[in-house]
Amino acid sequence: MNKIVASAAAALLVFLSVQFVCAQDFDPEKQAQIAKLLPRARISLEEALTIGAREGRPVAAGFEIDRGRLNLWVFVRKGGRFLELTLDYDSGEIVAAELITKREDLRTANSANQAVARAKMSLREATEKAMEENIGFRAVEITPRLDDGTPRAKIVLNRGEEFREISHDLGLIEKPTEDSKEDAAVDADIARADPWKPFNKRTFWFNLQIDRFVFKPVATVYNAVLPGPVQQGIANALDNLNVTRRLVNNIFQLKFEGAGRELSRFVINSSVGLVGLFDVADTAFGIRQSNRDTGQTLGVYGIGAGPYLVLPFLPPLTVRDFFGFVADEAMEPLDYFIPSAASIAIGVTGLISDRAADIDSFWGVELTTPDLYETVRDAYLQRREFAVRK
Repeated sequence: MNKIVASAAAALLVFLSVQFVCAQDFDPEKQAQIAKLLPRARISLEEALTIGAREGRPVAAGFEIDRGRLNLWVFVRKGGRFLELTLDYDSGEIVAAELITKREDLRTANSANQAVARAKMSLREATEKAMEENIGFRAVEITPRLDDGTPRAKIVLNRGEEFREISHDLGLIEKPTEDSKEDAAVDADIARADPWKPFNKRTFWFNLQIDRFVFKPVATVYNAVLPGPVQQGIANALDNLNVTRRLVNNIFQLKFEGAGRELSRFVINSSVGLVGLFDVADTAFGIRQSNRDTGQTLGVYGIGAGPYLVLPFLPPLTVRDFFGFVADEAMEPLDYFIPSAASIAIGVTGLISDRAADIDSFWGVELTTPDLYETVRDAYLQRREFAVRK
């Protein structure tokens, strides 16, 4: 348990530093990367829109390049809020659902939603029609907008090295879709989930100052001193050590395929990947992580989340996830075999590594988010609800 404070602070920073995807202009370098990687994706953009509809109303979708990897994302509107879904482009599984909170991204999502709410044609229908009119092309991104009151969609298509951008009329309905009742219901659910808001908000402010004056300056120096590949190697090695939590909870949740992946990843990365410094399992064999935790396991077995809770030096939690967090920390195998000082050092290194990786995405979020406390709370509750259901 020596690393609870350090690892908890790292987890808090992960929740604060949510990354977002928005409609993008593809520069030549990213076009080349997408053209090279897109044929590997078994899931098409049209299928992604259908999958996204299970979580809410799709308002935009696309493929993107992030840190050299191909990602498939869908923006959906659900209960008055916008989520960014990240999909596995091989299986179609939704691997992440993040609340969109940054002002610029919310503006993009709101604009797209206004167009979709007044459109006769769905985004999937528009995408399929665009490809019918452009034989041999594959859809890369669709972003709707209102153009002089008329819903239109910008659709980016790709065939080999060629990219084509078209504008498609979505048709107009006189009465847009109503969302007010759903919005009110979600607001009521959140109010019930946060009965300790005054205490939570004060504690959240305290944790934020710790990040601002301690963790962020150290992470800034870390980024300046260590080259990117060295930082990535450290992050990979620390992640490799955290296999016990993921393996055990995959088994408890009867996710045996995920447990097999975790075991395979650990063996490959610990050997060929030089004690985990390189994620060979993913880059060479396509074996992706199956991230599971004890709070999620308790939820899978029907234990309610309980009230939202923010404690000093700990990440945002619910009462259920607090007990899960403690159990996860007890699963750190090295804590039982190495001196306390070494265990704490590993925890602190993980904290700095996580904060350094997120420093650019977190920069300015405080200034561009109207209510940071509610933003982090809503993102956390949405993420945990999705984690239990997936």
